[in-house]
Amino acid sequence: MQYKKTLSSCQKLTAMDTLFWKQLDPDIQVKESKQLLYGKYAYRLVLTCTGGAMLRYPDTPFDKQLDWRRQVNYGGSWRSSRMAMPSDQQLSMLQSLLPIRAEIIEQNEVTLKMRIEDPYIQFYSTDEKHLQDLATRIFVNGHEPSDYLVSITVPFSQEGMDIISQGYVLKDSQHGCKIHIRDGRYNQETRTALIKYLDSVEGAVTVPTNTRKILERPQGDYIWGAYFYSNDDKIPMMIHLIDPRLIRTVERYHSTAK
Repeated sequence: MQYKKTLSSCQKLTAMDTLFWKQLDPDIQVKESKQLLYGKYAYRLVLTCTGGAMLRYPDTPFDKQLDWRRQVNYGGSWRSSRMAMPSDQQLSMLQSLLPIRAEIIEQNEVTLKMRIEDPYIQFYSTDEKHLQDLATRIFVNGHEPSDYLVSITVPFSQEGMDIISQGYVLKDSQHGCKIHIRDGRYNQETRTALIKYLDSVEGAVTVPTNTRKILERPQGDYIWGAYFYSNDDKIPMMIHLIDPRLIRTVERYHSTAK
């Protein structure tokens, strides 16, 4: 049961630590970094701005993209709930984000990464200072921060930062790790061998109902969204012997309980 770790002390952020963000927007949510996002970034800034998806197409003028968003959604298309029209103020914000997006891409996401899930626009970084500089640049031209800021995610202590930097996930759990099965096609022999092995070590693993259904179904050879929990660090090695493709990632948990 070598996965289970305990965080002896996790000092919470002080008001001074969050002063920069609270001065921008007193209502911004401050969240704790529980793991390195994308295996690299400990910091995340989330904005909301209707029309954010238009940033994905920098070579298409906003006017054309707006025309597309105005198109009638015949028969109650799923698009109808996603094609909200940005205000003039939001369009101005999106225009100011276009060069920022271009710079991030040009720099190969070395210090910053941008993800768009309209209306949410997320910025990831390896250093909080990069996000502070970014926020200063975004809001220097008069955009009201409280209209756009949603949350900032940061480590709550140096100890917490050190732990997630080692690949752990800060989570209080009865399990030591969560093992994700790689999505893909596997023959019946592989799926049967996997579920039989998991059943043989029943005391060391917990297999969710949906994962079991996927592995045991008589028809279909595709596995998707499957995972299980374990307290034994030898389990991944044994599964690798069944099929080296099976394991996508192993989330190792580190308890925050004293």
